[in-house]
Amino acid sequence: MIALENVTKIFRLPHDIRATLRQRFVSILSKNTYEELYALHDINLRVNEGEFLGIIGKNGAGKSTLLKLIAKVIEPTSGKISVGGNVAPFLELWVGFQGDLTVRDNIFLYGALLGMSRQEIEGKYDWIIDFSGLERFIDAKLKNLSSGMQVRLGFSITVSIESPILLVDEVLAVGDIDFQQKCYNVFENFKKDGRTILFVSHDLNAIERFCDRVILLEEGRLRCDGKPEQVLPMYIHGCDQPDTNNAASGNTHCCGNTEIPTDINAKEYWDKRFSEDWELCEGPKQSEFFYKLAIKNLPRKVFYNMKKENLSILDWGCAEGDGTNLLFKKFERKGAKVEGLDISDIAIEKAKRKYPYINFRDTPLENINDQFDVIFTSNTLEHFQEPYWVLRKLLMHTRFYLVGLVPFQEQNPIAEHFYVFGRSSFPSKISDFALVYFRVIDVVSKYWYGRQALFIYMKGKNA
Repeated sequence: MIALENVTKIFRLPHDIRATLRQRFVSILSKNTYEELYALHDINLRVNEGEFLGIIGKNGAGKSTLLKLIAKVIEPTSGKISVGGNVAPFLELWVGFQGDLTVRDNIFLYGALLGMSRQEIEGKYDWIIDFSGLERFIDAKLKNLSSGMQVRLGFSITVSIESPILLVDEVLAVGDIDFQQKCYNVFENFKKDGRTILFVSHDLNAIERFCDRVILLEEGRLRCDGKPEQVLPMYIHGCDQPDTNNAASGNTHCCGNTEIPTDINAKEYWDKRFSEDWELCEGPKQSEFFYKLAIKNLPRKVFYNMKKENLSILDWGCAEGDGTNLLFKKFERKGAKVEGLDISDIAIEKAKRKYPYINFRDTPLENINDQFDVIFTSNTLEHFQEPYWVLRKLLMHTRFYLVGLVPFQEQNPIAEHFYVFGRSSFPSKISDFALVYFRVIDVVSKYWYGRQALFIYMKGKNA
């Protein structure tokens, strides 16, 4: 469907700027010097029909240049590009709009620039207006709309084109949460329809959610090509190559296998733990203690936001549901829907017997399909050899807040195995979530001696 052979793109950057006639006349005898910038260097890539390809890399890595070359917006310096089908470019969606024209006029103008006939535009006009959510503004001048609304309009027009190949360049970074979800639903339908999609994004959750294959660009070179679970750790941790020794041994480190390890995180381990020693080591009281500790130390603003009406709250790693019950008592008065989830069906069966008024599920993290306003997790992440993988997975299912409590730097006297957390274990940003609160709490009690870290990731303006 798409093939690139030894493609190189070089931009010439002038060292001297000669914008006026005087500058040109004064420097007529001096030779202008240029610097060559390799935006892409010897790229070989083949994308099959129906493939959903993610393209990741740091700013300036060559991602947008690659899409512009495929869309024939610019020409390669050398190499060959072949594209077997019509292309719908979701690149700079506002380019081509005229600010002094109305929204209605810009729909016809932009559609014509994309190659649509007037009859085609008229047939899709109502759908475009409805999808963009701009019914109230059809007679308003485009320049009076916000940049986000303009991008929504451009996306709605472009997505209406029935093209077999889509080039998407970070267009979902603009727009509110509801519109982003509509866009994601469209991409899911495109994927089911077998369209070929090249998707550039810094949202690693979206890359992992949609893409069958991911390539990593670094300084214009194709560094890695493979499945998301192979490529994303290399981008996140900056390792030179996958740690094949760790992957082979079943351990998960920065660039190894990102599946949940089969030892400490296996269902069999947790079933055994809850069937034998959970009651003996006062597990229910421990769980309740840690949740009280987390709620007591929540920032006032976060606590009151969580008490808003009709929130959905998930307790992930709920064990026998004692912490979940505490969340239920704190927040259910405002109509919050509180659920508990754990991998162990033995623990979940006990939780259902103890608290029949709460919904509990024994579902592995990778099989969750729901979205929750708030996700709580207390003293669970330390059991995972790759907690960053777990953090990203949890954030994929979080709308507003992810609240967690973990042992900090000190050995956990309860768990047999644990991950030792430090301040660097918590990145300031993960996708479109920001670490908005971090506090280390000194705890001396019957259930814990040492330090606990309470952290909160939030989605929104602060991110």
